[in-house]
Amino acid sequence: TAQTTPAVKPGDILVGNNVANTIVSIDPSTGAQTIVSSGGTLCTPEGLAVDSGGRIVVASACSNEILSIDPSTGTQSVISSGGSLSYPVGLGIEANGNIIVANYTGNTIVRVEDDGPADDGTWTDDDGTVTTAEEKITVS
Repeated sequence: TAQTTPAVKPGDILVGNNVANTIVSIDPSTGAQTIVSSGGTLCTPEGLAVDSGGRIVVASACSNEILSIDPSTGTQSVISSGGSLSYPVGLGIEANGNIIVANYTGNTIVRVEDDGPADDGTWTDDDGTVTTAEEKITVS
């Protein structure tokens, strides 16, 4: 049975439940399950990664969004939406903070580029113009 108090400990296994639209943390030694986040725009979570700041990054497939989830509170923030995202099903995070996303529809790979500072909500375009995360998606 899943608990509802968000908490992710080092070593826990993170699972995207695409039927219940939840992110679940599983304690590998006890099997205890904790719902980390649910609701909001989280819809068919297909890909998960943890960034260097410890935030959970999720490909929310049916909402065409990349979300950041605070592992302590379960709070969701939209990193990127629309644009070149088309049913994102997998993702990875490069050492520089860029997020590489695999789209199911169109069989494409896109890069969401980070401008450096964590959690400042901005991304830098190739010409140096600062834009919002939702505007900065480039096809690789």
